[in-house]
Amino acid sequence: MRALLVFRIGCCISLVLLLLSTGIPAYGQSTLPPSTVPPTENHERVRTDGRKPETKTHRPASVPRVVSISAACIRPGDILTIRGENLAGAMSFKNRQVYLFDGSEKHPLDILSWADKRIQVRIPLSSLLGESHRYKIRFHFGDKTQKDLSVARQLKTCPIIARAPVSPTVTRGVPEQRQGYEKDQVVFLGWTDGNKASMPPILDFASVIGELQQSGYQVKQQNELNALGLWMLVLSPPAGLSLGDAVIDLQQRYPKATIDLNHHYFPSAGYPSGGPRVYGPDLIKWPTSIGHCNKLDSELAIGIIDGGVDLHHPALTKQERIHLIRIAGSSSTNSVSGKIIPSDHGTALAVLLKGQVTDDGFKGLLPQNPLFAADVMEYTPNGAIAKTTAILRGLNWMALRGVSLINLSLEGEMNTVLNTGLFATANQGTFLFAAAGNGGRDASPPYPAASEYVIGITAVDSEMALYKNATTGNHVSFSAPGVDIWLAKAGGGGSYRSGTSYATPFVVATATMILSQNKERLWQDQDHSSAREQLSYELSRLAIDLGPTGPDKYFGWGVVQAPNDC
Repeated sequence: MRALLVFRIGCCISLVLLLLSTGIPAYGQSTLPPSTVPPTENHERVRTDGRKPETKTHRPASVPRVVSISAACIRPGDILTIRGENLAGAMSFKNRQVYLFDGSEKHPLDILSWADKRIQVRIPLSSLLGESHRYKIRFHFGDKTQKDLSVARQLKTCPIIARAPVSPTVTRGVPEQRQGYEKDQVVFLGWTDGNKASMPPILDFASVIGELQQSGYQVKQQNELNALGLWMLVLSPPAGLSLGDAVIDLQQRYPKATIDLNHHYFPSAGYPSGGPRVYGPDLIKWPTSIGHCNKLDSELAIGIIDGGVDLHHPALTKQERIHLIRIAGSSSTNSVSGKIIPSDHGTALAVLLKGQVTDDGFKGLLPQNPLFAADVMEYTPNGAIAKTTAILRGLNWMALRGVSLINLSLEGEMNTVLNTGLFATANQGTFLFAAAGNGGRDASPPYPAASEYVIGITAVDSEMALYKNATTGNHVSFSAPGVDIWLAKAGGGGSYRSGTSYATPFVVATATMILSQNKERLWQDQDHSSAREQLSYELSRLAIDLGPTGPDKYFGWGVVQAPNDC
């Protein structure tokens, strides 16, 4: 008996050894061959020289990710802006849904717009949100529910009785990214018959206006943007209909139109600071005698959409071919609505581009080129704002006058109506440049710089170091001097200031010189996208590459340089 037991134990041991030798896994071992074991996020290469192994992070570029949600608390009727990356490209259009989830119950949200970097949703008024409940936003697309896109924090319902507002305090730090829109306005944008973009037109706007008025909408403003091939209406929803419901209603009734809120945009400027005297032109190798540059086309018109320009500043008093219009606060498209309100921001940009040489150190980059400046700013207790509708009318005013390059040193929310206007402007052959933003490294890319029809510009200092408050991201195309720049002020004099706003004119001027030498090749038989890519290529060919090799989210293609054959 004992001999039989010993024999059986020996057989078992032999069998285990045989299995191990043939590669069949014992209990608890992985059955995956080495090539199919899921890789870890970080891979290290083993080194034998004693130095630290190289570490490289692999993350698929198409993975959708949410980085922020614009809400301190939530309640029925609220419009939420969800920002992130790859939100459209990586998500199937099939069964696309967004909802609030409290761990047990789903509350579907109305989808207002869905783009690659921004989703805008509305909480229906009929939603029954629990008091003091906390919610996460979940997404459903294709055949699966994505649970891991939400940011770590949870959204909580707003208290029924709000506390009295706290008086704001003045701070000297970097301002938070400002957001805002007109609380009682929806913008309706439709293509007219014969638009150059060949987009589906709305043929009878008179009938549309009649239908809207019969439905209870108030038409607060209407503008035919002839040069862009667009018609714009500013509407107030019927009584009892929220802005979110109005957007959904209009989108369903008029699928050929573009509907969005009337968002606010702000000057993309930083704070005053001290530093070098005048270094910007030298940093980009700008010709000292630009007035004698035979290869610069002095008939190419440049535009600024910003605050008012002070023509009485010593750097502008003798300059000719400056054309101003005040658009803010008026419903008329092509007439001055009132006296220009000079601003430090608009005056600084105008002098950077057009200023004459003064004893105070001012000298414009393009003093001979015509300058068109649209004053789109309104002044509120919370600061200067430019409405979406004013920017669109400024674009149209410049398109009517054949402006070739437009400087947009503004920043704000993504807006589908504004984006349509930018597309229509670019489609005319106009090149658009915008400040990349001053919200800091973690801020969301602002519009209009983040639009695919715009070239985004960031700021560097005299040592080509990135501006400390610059917003980084894929919207950054080029860098230029923008830190401690000597800038004109409304009323005379100047001060040192910093911001991506002030870097943008340096790229506009450099692009003007390149366009002068290549305009036939850039404009002939090319669509707006091809021309913009070709201009970007010409700029990148001359730029000083900074940061990682090639384009990156910090410097873009690098610091622009003027052609040396002027």
